[in-house]
Amino acid sequence: MAPSTASTSFLYDEGLVPTKEPYAKRTSHGMILGEGGEKMSKSRGNVVNPNDIVEQYGADTLRVYIMFIGDFTKAAAWSSNAVAGCRRFLDRVWNLASEPLTGDEISRDNEKEIHRAIQKVSSDIDEMKFNTAIAQLMSLVNQFYSRNRPAAISACCCSCSLRLRRISAKSFGRSRALRALRARLSGRAR
Repeated sequence: MAPSTASTSFLYDEGLVPTKEPYAKRTSHGMILGEGGEKMSKSRGNVVNPNDIVEQYGADTLRVYIMFIGDFTKAAAWSSNAVAGCRRFLDRVWNLASEPLTGDEISRDNEKEIHRAIQKVSSDIDEMKFNTAIAQLMSLVNQFYSRNRPAAISACCCSCSLRLRRISAKSFGRSRALRALRARLSGRAR
């Protein structure tokens, strides 16, 4: 018996936990590879320090990029350009949210798009498809910008912000984001 199973069975037998297994579903995350697609290694000099990314772009950008990098269960190559792209996305959301509403400018089309996005993002979060959830939010923001209706978007941005926080909390948790990145970078499963 594995140590975690033995201790969990003991705790279950003692009536201290409600289930025999330590979790309902185990999902192993993929490894983040270096820029060239090879495993990160100090000897190769291709290790990314999450503290540097947080210092340069901010923690929210790092969280969005970690979720957007690719399928949660598969390996993905690191891209500094994509990190900058995630920062631009968050800046666009911020800019839209800061536009004041000037009346009833939310159209039926915008409302339908918002509801479709909410449904898709909620479904993707439940299925741990964080990259497609972020992509859906990016697409929604792009649609609003293409219509040149920033005031109509501010209501949507509150929803986007809440969805991004929900994704972040569900995938890593606020206090565990850096530890999760370090674990993915080193290839260790949590």
